[in-house]
Amino acid sequence: LDSDEGHHAVRVRRVRVGESVELVDGRGTRAEGVVTVVGKSECTVEVRAVAHELALVPRLTVVQALVKRDRSDQTMELLTEAGVDMVVPWSAARSQSSEVPAKWPRIAAESSKQSRRARFPVITPAGDTAAVRQLVTDTVASGGVVLLCHENAHSPIADVLRDAGALSDSFMIHGTGFSAASDLDGGSGALTGSDAPTSPSELDGGSGARNDVEIESPAIVNNSAETTDAHTAVAVEDIVVVVGPEGGLTADELAAFTAAGAKPVVMGPSVMRAATAGAAAACIVSALTNRWRGRSPQ
Repeated sequence: LDSDEGHHAVRVRRVRVGESVELVDGRGTRAEGVVTVVGKSECTVEVRAVAHELALVPRLTVVQALVKRDRSDQTMELLTEAGVDMVVPWSAARSQSSEVPAKWPRIAAESSKQSRRARFPVITPAGDTAAVRQLVTDTVASGGVVLLCHENAHSPIADVLRDAGALSDSFMIHGTGFSAASDLDGGSGALTGSDAPTSPSELDGGSGARNDVEIESPAIVNNSAETTDAHTAVAVEDIVVVVGPEGGLTADELAAFTAAGAKPVVMGPSVMRAATAGAAAACIVSALTNRWRGRSPQ
């Protein structure tokens, strides 16, 4: 390891000969190894095992309206830690910024290492409302689901995923299933991102769903050998979450996205900031679908 990764390993992590480390390439490959040589700003790692982790399904994209600069770093950190596959920056009508932060790819890589991800999120160039509408249209046309976070929506995320057949079979719904949330004041939505790095990276050691559902199996993450089937065929292969800016969606944006097939959803009785709503929605989706059932190395 040399360059920035070597400097970080030697000067920041202070790795020592004989120490075990993990290496990832940002595209699903994870290697386990042992440090054999430590220099001034570089080190050598003897790789002992290599595994390739399949992408989680359904694929999760967040269309994130560009937020204030003082919250943009937090936004990318949270989306990455929540496991989002793609982030699509959106220049919405009420966005207080029109440029994708230059630091986002670096933040995504750092946060991926911190959260032990072998796959880094892809960050696309910024798109306008017309581009996001086209993404919604294409996703729905291919059998995917688009969740439009909005404070005045009535349907919890769980209801929409259930209707689409996207709920994990770990959830046994009794009676009429998930109840619709009450009418609320406030909301947001969004997703997608850039090319993942190709060089190995040294790893560092209002919305919400209602809780009025009876869950027969409380285990959301199951790493047992019998249930590492998170990558088998599923009814829905793509889920897109759209998160609006601090000032909320305009009437035109709401109309355009819903006409294209997006489903307005609410996450709970409180209204979240635009910077945090996407990560919260991503966690709800991952818990309710097969995404968090466990890793399945190839």
